[in-house]
Amino acid sequence: MDGQGSVMAQGPERSDRPFPAPPGLSAQEASTHEAVREAVLRDIEAKVAEKMDEVWQKGQQMLAQVQKKQQEKTEQLTAQIVQCKEQQAALERENQALKQVLTDLAQKLMQLGKDSPGLSSAPTTASNTATPQRSDTGPEAEYSSTPLREVPPFPQPLQPPAPLLLSEALCSSSPMHLSLASTLQACGPMVFSMTLRKADGAELGLNVKPLDEVLLVEGVRPEGAVEAWNRQCASSAHPERVVLAGDRIRSVNNQTDPEKMLEECREKQLLKLTLVRGDGPVPEIPSKSLRADASEFVPKAPE
Repeated sequence: MDGQGSVMAQGPERSDRPFPAPPGLSAQEASTHEAVREAVLRDIEAKVAEKMDEVWQKGQQMLAQVQKKQQEKTEQLTAQIVQCKEQQAALERENQALKQVLTDLAQKLMQLGKDSPGLSSAPTTASNTATPQRSDTGPEAEYSSTPLREVPPFPQPLQPPAPLLLSEALCSSSPMHLSLASTLQACGPMVFSMTLRKADGAELGLNVKPLDEVLLVEGVRPEGAVEAWNRQCASSAHPERVVLAGDRIRSVNNQTDPEKMLEECREKQLLKLTLVRGDGPVPEIPSKSLRADASEFVPKAPE
């Protein structure tokens, strides 16, 4: 029993010892580590070289683009410089031509002055006449001692007229008031015609009442065809054709009966009106038909 116990006691001591490596394994482990390290280094160097080549190619492309743009800019500047030189040369030639023209013109003027004897002799004659030679002997000496008569006094200038002031001329105590109606009525009855085309749904815009054989205009309503006509005439070369209260409508579309004229104004779109302005009898209006090429006034909405 004592022998078995000693053997069992020695058993655990043997299991705690490391198992010895086979001979030659440590040398293989070192060579494997070196091979792995070299393989990793080669891979890294290959990748770095590949990236370097890629960056180099991109740099070459960018440099080529910059050089191309610079070359184009240089060519443009060179062309502009050549054009400026050509323009400068043309201006110099033009300047020389103008100088030559001025020189020829000056020579012709000088030749013209030489060819005109009257121009050169006139000053000489005038100088000889103005400055005669003085002599102490002769008739001049006799008259030199004779006293001259006194010069009469100059007449006094007349009193200048009073200045006319524009403000005094314009300012008047009784200003005159003018109106288009009074001016036109003073000239006697006036007959004028107008052709209107009413817009769809629009009205003529006149307040009228039958009076004898005419329609008397009592007023012009806003937003009507006649009011648009008046606006246009007031700013045109014929302001006298504005329809006013007191005008008499003599005919509408060649209808002279007041009832028929009212009917034409209500039902027809195209209206040819003949009006009489001023006091006095209504003149006879010859019957005429509407021409196909007659101008029409189509009222527009005010802007």
